[in-house]
Amino acid sequence: MQPFVVLLILFLIGVLVVLPIWAIVKILGHDGDVDVLQRRLSSQEGELAALRSALQSMRSPSVSKAVERPSALVPVATPVAVEPTPVAEPPPICGAAARRQAATGDRRGSFPAVRSRAPSDGFQIYCRG
Repeated sequence: MQPFVVLLILFLIGVLVVLPIWAIVKILGHDGDVDVLQRRLSSQEGELAALRSALQSMRSPSVSKAVERPSALVPVATPVAVEPTPVAEPPPICGAAARRQAATGDRRGSFPAVRSRAPSDGFQIYCRG
């Protein structure tokens, strides 16, 4: 019983005395970090303001030039119809896997069977004799 009381007293001293002192020291140590971060933030805000003013000065002349041009002189592009090129379908793969796939209706994994284009035909296999 005696060693248990000693351990309990050491634990309480550690939790009630040492832990709060350690936490206060860590908190006070972060004041320097906050100052550094505030300086970095203010320098970033200054750079952002400078970049915004540079961007505004770059946009101003281009906007005035665009206003000076009459819109009647700008040609209008008409869309040209593009004919789609025919795509050749790959030859079907036939064999035991295709027959098994057609029989079970399972379409996962490899796809040896080819679905027909007409939806009314259902699931068919195309093989060359």
